[in-house]
Amino acid sequence: MSMQSKGLLLLASTIRKENFHPHHYQGARIPLDVINVLTQPRRTFEEIEILAEDIAAKNLMHPLLIARFNPESCQRYLEVINLLWGTTYQIAELTSVEEKDGDIFYILLAGERRLRACKYLQEVGCECCREKFGPGGCYKRHFGDQRVDVRLCVDISPLEALFVQASENIHMRVPPHEEARFYSELFHLVKQAKPDYPLSQFARQVGRNPETVREAIRFCLLPKEIQDFVAKGQISYGIACEIARLHTQLEMDERALRWWALRAITGNYKVPEFREMVSKFLREYNSGQISLFGEAQEKQLRRFYFRRVVERQFIVAIWNFIYYFTRVLFLFQTGKLGKGDSPFSEKSPLRVYRKLIDIAEKLLPHFWDLLRKEEREKAQKIFQETQRVISRLEEELPEETPK
Repeated sequence: MSMQSKGLLLLASTIRKENFHPHHYQGARIPLDVINVLTQPRRTFEEIEILAEDIAAKNLMHPLLIARFNPESCQRYLEVINLLWGTTYQIAELTSVEEKDGDIFYILLAGERRLRACKYLQEVGCECCREKFGPGGCYKRHFGDQRVDVRLCVDISPLEALFVQASENIHMRVPPHEEARFYSELFHLVKQAKPDYPLSQFARQVGRNPETVREAIRFCLLPKEIQDFVAKGQISYGIACEIARLHTQLEMDERALRWWALRAITGNYKVPEFREMVSKFLREYNSGQISLFGEAQEKQLRRFYFRRVVERQFIVAIWNFIYYFTRVLFLFQTGKLGKGDSPFSEKSPLRVYRKLIDIAEKLLPHFWDLLRKEEREKAQKIFQETQRVISRLEEELPEETPK
């Protein structure tokens, strides 16, 4: 029997037991190096150093959530985890601890970011310890030994462990697109084991409302390019969920969905206004007022739309720059900028101006074909002279020293 079949049979057996095997929680302190970290819903671990400094100063406010497995339970858990994530974990690869009731495996369910911060203190140390004592010894200096406070889940089944893991992440929030992938993969895995398992029951088990889970599933059906826009911070998860409505309700192809994503990026929309835009489009489409546009219609609509974006975003931004530098010019002309008693130096507007020039350097080549030859030559000359002056000023002007 394949690992996948064994995992599905295990899940089906667990799900059929409406009352899951009872488990309980207990507090403990265990060595950091015996905690096994397998694939988690969270894939991004930002600001570990900042969190480590906070833990050193205030202690670990929330204990790590750890499953305590005997070898048999651990093997079953690995089978389910491998099925869920497509991994190939083997029990022989894990760290075990010999206790009075046999070998025990401690597996992290929630708190990997906190665990990484603790290990950072072990390996690197907080800023204060590094300055006073050099590397090493920081964690023990703060906490007395190499152990960490944990909340143990004892006698927990594999599926319950995953449900607890999902529920715990409500409080220690995982980035929404990573959380969505976890819910979607776990729900589809459960459905493979038991096809009639209701979404509403799954939502209760992971501590979320059904619509949140539906949104997660819809999001994971989007083309990878759209999901990557969210992962890279180009559009929000909420915007992507609105695009997913178009995908599921109208079966839009990838090209059309990309156009909506670009529309969100260039328009800098908030989720409520983008939701209203999508809802209006769906209402008009369902009432027969508009159709899913073809290539010619799309080209025409795109030209019209991006003209509106320019009016709404680009022109406003340009006029803000113009207003800002008009004020800066007035301060220069009246002698209020750059003097010793000024709260600002010339470096302040210079930094903004540098950003503007850097953007212009990347933007101008896209405008060349729109300009006449003499206009291009004039723009290029001004741009080159501006670059030269900016570089000189950055070298010569003193840093601002606020009074």
